[in-house]
Amino acid sequence: MHDRFRDTIEPWTIADVHRDELARSEVLRLVLSEDHPLSCPECGQVCVGADSQLQRWRCLDTDGFETVLEASVPRCSCPEHGVNSIHVPWAEPGGSGMGFVACSGSGAKAEAGQSAEGTRPSDSPAGGWDQSTRRSFLTSTAAAAGTVLAGGLVLPAESAVGEAAAFPAGLDWEALRRRIKGEVLPANSPEFAAAKSDLVWNKIKPDRSPDVIVRVKHEQDVVEAVNFARENGLKVVVRGGGHTWCGLAVRQGGMTIDLSGLNESSIDEVNRTAVIQPVISNRELARRLGEHGLAFPIGHCPTVKASGYLLNGGMSWNMGHWGPACLSVEAVEFVTADGKLTKASATEHEDLYWAARGCGPGMFAVATRFHLKCYPLPKAITTSNYYYSLNDLKEAVDEAVALGRKMPDNVELSIFLIKAPAELAEACKDHNGKLCMISAVAFGMTQEESEAALAPLEQGAMVKKALGKSLNEPSSFEHLAMASGATWPENHRNLCENQCSKANPSDMLMALRDKFVQAPSEKSVIVFCQSTGARNLLEPHPEIALSMDATSYGGSWAIWEKEEDDAANRKWQDEVIAIMRPFTSQHYIGETDIVQDPSRVQGSYSAEKWKRLEELRAKYDPQGVFFGFLGGTVKA
Repeated sequence: MHDRFRDTIEPWTIADVHRDELARSEVLRLVLSEDHPLSCPECGQVCVGADSQLQRWRCLDTDGFETVLEASVPRCSCPEHGVNSIHVPWAEPGGSGMGFVACSGSGAKAEAGQSAEGTRPSDSPAGGWDQSTRRSFLTSTAAAAGTVLAGGLVLPAESAVGEAAAFPAGLDWEALRRRIKGEVLPANSPEFAAAKSDLVWNKIKPDRSPDVIVRVKHEQDVVEAVNFARENGLKVVVRGGGHTWCGLAVRQGGMTIDLSGLNESSIDEVNRTAVIQPVISNRELARRLGEHGLAFPIGHCPTVKASGYLLNGGMSWNMGHWGPACLSVEAVEFVTADGKLTKASATEHEDLYWAARGCGPGMFAVATRFHLKCYPLPKAITTSNYYYSLNDLKEAVDEAVALGRKMPDNVELSIFLIKAPAELAEACKDHNGKLCMISAVAFGMTQEESEAALAPLEQGAMVKKALGKSLNEPSSFEHLAMASGATWPENHRNLCENQCSKANPSDMLMALRDKFVQAPSEKSVIVFCQSTGARNLLEPHPEIALSMDATSYGGSWAIWEKEEDDAANRKWQDEVIAIMRPFTSQHYIGETDIVQDPSRVQGSYSAEKWKRLEELRAKYDPQGVFFGFLGGTVKA
């Protein structure tokens, strides 16, 4: 039938056809032209898009051949008539004589007969023909005539084995290419190796490999990729910025959906809100917002992208005042496991909204847009740094932590064990050129406000023992990004382990001091951020999945350049982790190596929140389309 109406369904086109002559059925997937305006079905007014819904229609012709149409139909938001699905030409009232009837639920139900012969979908449109049922139907009806390949696709009896061999695991990647605007890179394609390497920011690459990488260009590509994966039994993992320290964007087998092409934003200066796509970096987001006099609790590493950062929870700049970044996420738009575009907020899909703020790499949907609450841009960001010999570590840290409680919560107080600046290297030679840096950043609106906020540190008794200091230096989010970028440089090999703690920071850092001095790489660093003001740095929030309660947060970063130094740096990092363990109350899912130690997954959540996450996974991804936290991280 599709040949008869191909030219009558504009602006829609046929993207894919699944045809089964034996079952006398065909399934057509239709896509809407990308630049076609959306019109209200009631008044015809051109409107903005709201979301889309996967819908199905069926038609049984006079010869008993059944055609099923599948399309993600946009819904538009009309100021007068509200949100409604747009008209589609094959199902308009009084129609064009095409004879298609909308399927209730998810579509026409497939009822396989006792044998392949004569088997076809039910004549009744009242059932629900979901994707798994359709796969079962097509598989059962074709079993007598051909071979069922991996993923549920059928190789007809007359097809040569060599023809199927063009597609790894028997999957028809060309069918996927026809459904999306982006790139489809199977494991046997010439571009695959470079694309796989690019999935991970870390120069330590995981010894795993997906079956296919899909580089999407827009949200509809995500819908089609998820649908294809689900239909063909492929597990899915999402690559946002690729900054997970243990390479979680690369799993063994399955599909990696690469979102790196999605980096648009819109900013509402009046209402102090922004809507961003997932792959905007911290630095770029700060720049775009700053042009409008706005700010957001961005992350410290300038090249980290919004996607993973926000889903993990977001350990942000000015966290003591603004809180973790996810608290400023007002809504998230997702493609869920069933291929639906879904918006989650405090008033719709509230449970998905709860999970979106802290589930991180275990998220069971693809986030395509984040709706952000923004803040007035701090106009007088100011920093003060104090450098101390490691001989004075305990006293300097104890005093700084105590004075931090006298500062307002818009001061970020951090304690570094780090390589000494060149001018202080000689003074630190007894500790291999290492020292303690106590850094305070005030996010004030005026220079006077910021300097007053930082003043308690200058009044401490330990100041006279400082090897050096820089006071009340004007800064900006761009300057902070540059400093962080120098501490965590690009194109290096990295291991990271973090912890939340309520222990005495000086006890913890004293336990780590000698091991830090022995670090095989001078670029490695240990950092802990401390509470300021009356509140703890991290406090429990039942309204989000992020599950942290601590007075300090930080950890160790082993950073080096050459592969031949891997063993020494891995050994050092393992020894540091062992020292930190007694001081650790919890992990942060965004900065812990869950592949090395899977217990850190549950160790990042309270028992109650972990239980709820697993219940929501079963609700939103009952077929297990998404890998989850650890799926595919161990090669079979």
